[in-house]
Amino acid sequence: MSLRINDLFDKERIPSAHYQKWLFYIYLPIGFIIFFLRLGLGIQMFLIACILRKSYAIRSAILRVYAMLMGIVIVNKGPVEHWDNKTRLMVANHITAIDHFAIELSQSCTLPSIWDIPNFLRWTLGYVDLGAKKGREEFVKQVKAYLAHKHEECNASDTSLPLLSFPEGCITNGNKGLLKFSSWPFEVAETIQPIALTMYRPIFSELKSTVIGSPWWEDVLFFMLLPVSIIHINWLSPMHKKPDESSEEFADRCSSVLSAYLEIEKTSFTSSDVNEALRRIFRESRNNKSMASGKIAKNNVTEANLNSWALKIKQAHPKIHLSVLKDNLRTTKDPSETINIIMKGGLIAESKEAYANSKTLSEKLLKMPKDVRRLLEDRKWDLIERNRKSYLEKSRKLINDLKQQLE
Repeated sequence: MSLRINDLFDKERIPSAHYQKWLFYIYLPIGFIIFFLRLGLGIQMFLIACILRKSYAIRSAILRVYAMLMGIVIVNKGPVEHWDNKTRLMVANHITAIDHFAIELSQSCTLPSIWDIPNFLRWTLGYVDLGAKKGREEFVKQVKAYLAHKHEECNASDTSLPLLSFPEGCITNGNKGLLKFSSWPFEVAETIQPIALTMYRPIFSELKSTVIGSPWWEDVLFFMLLPVSIIHINWLSPMHKKPDESSEEFADRCSSVLSAYLEIEKTSFTSSDVNEALRRIFRESRNNKSMASGKIAKNNVTEANLNSWALKIKQAHPKIHLSVLKDNLRTTKDPSETINIIMKGGLIAESKEAYANSKTLSEKLLKMPKDVRRLLEDRKWDLIERNRKSYLEKSRKLINDLKQQLE
């Protein structure tokens, strides 16, 4: 069975397994206490990250201790176990909202910013603006200048740190497949450092790190809420571009190496395909919600609604008896459904029976004493006259109000 694009994402964060679900609910009160304690630590951690420069080794050591207190444990693994201190571009798969932060705790690096965010926020998050807003050509040009330490040709004042990229372009669950890599990282460098990221939660192993449509702050909240999350940074051997190899072929070869190491499938889906699939999922979700609200509204149909719908349908289908229309509308609670039934030839037999019954009733009324028939006739015209007077009074009042407004 081939991998579908929906398989690359999780729809529910809370696990479906009963024991995991109830364990999470039991833990939740303790989790909120831990969360508020970690909130204070998070503020301290943020201030330290702003004060100390990325190039300081003590910065990574202090932040790593704080991260452990925050429940985020970083483990370096893989064939080379760490950065080789020479390769200028690191390439990683994308599985959580804190991947950049996790790698930076192990090795200080810089992430090119592709978002239009304030400069202060970009600086505090450790991003660098390399002209992504101006288009791919300008972006590739500035990235090449950064990697060549030509800070005068790019927006970065410090080019000493390696550059980190996530060529998948968006976050996946990391369990089933790898998205097709964007070619720009393999266009700007001849040598890249592949990094395979995996995550494990010892107690809540089934609780997802991210789900469809979840904002980044919600994912971070769960990292702070849960007791511990272990992120494995698997450093693979640096890969070199072959002389006759294009950037697309180099990207495909790197993707094959990472997917083989992670034991997941290499897919042909791109980040654009993912965005389109997410839009489709959100549309379907909205449609399902509107259908559900429509079903709820059907339960609140009043007698006035039935009368109004029956009269409108009667105008288009005069052969159908009014009482039959109302009876059917009480069942369907939907004018469109009733019209479909009529178009298929339904309600005709019921209408004939209703007309026959009404004719019998008229004959019975004719046989009634004259005084009774006269009383019914007087009552009918009395109701008509009262309704006519009420309508005229409302019309006069409305006309007078309009005249006063015009004056």
